[in-house]
Amino acid sequence: MILEIIHTVVVFLLAMTFLIVFHELGHFLVARWCGVPVLRFSVGLGPVLYSRMVGGTEFALSALPLGGYVAMLDENDPEAAARVTPELRQHAFNRQPVARRSLIAAAGPAFNFAFAVLAFTVVYLIGIPGLKPSVETVESGSLAAQAGLRPGMTIVAVAGREVHTWEMVFNRLLGHVAAGAETVSVRLAAGTVVQLSLRGVDLDALSEHSLLQLLGLGILPPAHIVGVQADSPAARAGLQVGDQVIEAAGQPVRTWRGLGQAVVAAGNTALPLQVLRDGSVLQFAPVPILRPDASGVQRGWLGVQGKSLVTARESYPLHLALWRGVVRCVEVVRLTFNVLLSVVIGEASVQNFSGPIGIAHLSGQVAELGPLVFLQFLGLISLGLAVFNLLPVPLLDGGHLMYDLIELIKGSPVSLRFRRLATQAGLALLLFLFILICYNDVMRLFQ
Repeated sequence: MILEIIHTVVVFLLAMTFLIVFHELGHFLVARWCGVPVLRFSVGLGPVLYSRMVGGTEFALSALPLGGYVAMLDENDPEAAARVTPELRQHAFNRQPVARRSLIAAAGPAFNFAFAVLAFTVVYLIGIPGLKPSVETVESGSLAAQAGLRPGMTIVAVAGREVHTWEMVFNRLLGHVAAGAETVSVRLAAGTVVQLSLRGVDLDALSEHSLLQLLGLGILPPAHIVGVQADSPAARAGLQVGDQVIEAAGQPVRTWRGLGQAVVAAGNTALPLQVLRDGSVLQFAPVPILRPDASGVQRGWLGVQGKSLVTARESYPLHLALWRGVVRCVEVVRLTFNVLLSVVIGEASVQNFSGPIGIAHLSGQVAELGPLVFLQFLGLISLGLAVFNLLPVPLLDGGHLMYDLIELIKGSPVSLRFRRLATQAGLALLLFLFILICYNDVMRLFQ
């Protein structure tokens, strides 16, 4: 348990530091290109542990391994103001034209967006496997059932756009839910197009239930036994091909994965099972045998085989992979802004927000799924950082862009007094959001 926590924390710190430093690299490169001196480029926060001067910039490694920052020559910065000599005054950030200041402020989010495009391009170029969008179960009376979806059908397009995996189906549907759509067209492999209602499926409902669960769609096959090994615990207990396990150790079993978790939990003790056979419910209590899995860990084994999952791989040549990467980033950014707008106007709950604890928890899990999945995760977090920093809140890049817009409209810079008051208000807002999202994260961990 302790090793898992350490692994999660290390992965989270490395991921966030890399993405934030990459963000700051955008500010640094564009500032230097615009002729604005950069006094310090720090990897990490807090006291400086090591630094070296290169080209007039102090490159530093700081004590707290989370993020980083760029300090430019700026007369409005008390620390930097002391270093503004007469010959450098014209190069100070605050004396640059509005267009240059806006370009420097926007460079950080732009670099985050560019990294996400690169990450998704690599993922689509190599190809990431996923479950083929074949419907395994449909809940009676659900939205999916009302649309005419049935077990065995395969989805090939959502809203006229092709899909190859359940992840693509989920992303397309989620985008329509966030946009407030009431229906979406779904094309099946047989060529039939059905209209899937999204009424009642909103962002608040998604904070407690999965999207596919709300629609009544099951993507994992039920726990049907398609093979029983001779002289195995299952065979000795009387389990047969065609049986469907519906309960294990007193808990409902809906998928093969659920049965596998019950077997692992049982170890080598008797596992009470309820099995559906020819319309009758039968009781069995096989005793699993402990056997090493692929990683050498001893786990319970029954000797039964379930229906194999059908996988698909979404991959493209380079030019299409790049285009798909850009499209995916635009979709994620649009979805994020739709969620933010829904929260602001009261159509969605703030419970939809997640923060550092939630990201850290996911970081450790995703890192174990392989480099491609982790790269895709980094792309999503990078887009989240880009959107967050573009919010018109003082202390963020969006706040600087807001000041620049006000200056263009009124014809003169925003007063320092207004900036100080706005900065205090922005700091209070960010602290409130930080506490709120951390509370949401902790509540999710205990659910």
